[in-house]
Order: sequence, then C-alpha cells, then structure tokens
Amino acid sequence: DGKQAVDTDWREGPVVHSGAYGVAISMEPLVRAVSPGSNANFSVTVLNTGGQEDIFDLTTQIIYTNSSVDGWSVTLSEQMVTLGAGDFTTVIATVTIPADAAEKDTLVFAVSAASRGDSTVAGQAVASVIATEDGGSFLPGPSVAATIAVVGGTGVVASFRRRLRD
Repeated sequence: DGKQAVDTDWREGPVVHSGAYGVAISMEPLVRAVSPGSNANFSVTVLNTGGQEDIFDLTTQIIYTNSSVDGWSVTLSEQMVTLGAGDFTTVIATVTIPADAAEKDTLVFAVSAASRGDSTVAGQAVASVIATEDGGSFLPGPSVAATIAVVGGTGVVASFRRRLRD
C-alpha cells in the first residue's frame, strides 16, 4: 500500500498532473477459468495519477452473464483507498462461482475507482470468469476480454481487446 509508482508494464511511469486529480486502474488476470463452487481472485491495481493525495471509492458491477443460475457475486478486499500523488495500491476482487454453474457459464465484471476530490475523475477495469469442470485448463473458442480505462476529466476512453486461444 502507498508504494511509489515505477516505470513498469501498464503504467510506463506515473503520469502525475500537478495540482490535478487523476486515476488509472488495471486488473490481472483478464480471464480466469475455475470450477463451479469455487472463488476466483483478481489483483486490482489503483494508481493516483493526480498531483495531490486523493481518496478513491471502489465499486464492482456485473456487466454480463450467460448463466441461468443465481449466486454469482463480486466482492472487494477494500471499498476505499487513500493514495498520495503517484502512489498505487493493490486490492483483491473475489468472484464467487455458484456450485450449480454450468460448463462455460461466464461472468464479465468491472471494478471502478472514483475520485472524491473531483467527481469527473474515474477509471475502470474489466475481467471475466468462466466456469469449467477441469478448473482452468480449458479456455473457450473465440472469446474476448476487454479492459477499459477512462482518463479522468478528459473524456478519453481507451479500449483494449485480447483474443483467447482455443
């Protein structure tokens, strides 16, 4: 928690805007295949790209499911984080897969981070979970996962797609 951002992977160095508010969010992995009745954990990294300390409210949203059974849920290890300028932290998103989920049932969900300092600043990451009896060695045919990043206050939306292998 509160680690200083460094020049690595998705960040390519922190973009800190002096005096402004900003946030970037990522989630790993983008897709998990797990057995029905189990949980799937995702690492959610929140980076304060603003020039001052800020508090970010974290929320989840189920975007899509093809499952006919109830009991899917998404929870976060923390619902709020406070970060200094250029600092980041990682929280855990846990998806609960119902025991009676069918083979290839899929849930697509989002985790969002919203600035308390500027209500126009928010970021979002998207991932998915696929129920499979073999617990993860299966990846479906032409499925797609997406990550969406909203750059706070600018209205810029970037979308990245990754095709899974058979």
